[in-house]
Amino acid sequence: MLLTLVILFGLGRLLFWLGYASGAAGRAFGFALTFYPTAFSLIVGLAIVLTGRAA
Repeated sequence: MLLTLVILFGLGRLLFWLGYASGAAGRAFGFALTFYPTAFSLIVGLAIVLTGRAA
């Protein structure tokens, strides 16, 4: 799962960079592909800590 999130984040940053010259519309997909894996990771990490499953 972690590898998938890392790949999505990296691909999102690349697409964000490639679409940067096109303005906000060109950056939107890359931004979303960067934001959602990060938000998902934070939510899962918080759930693990709050449920006491963290070592």
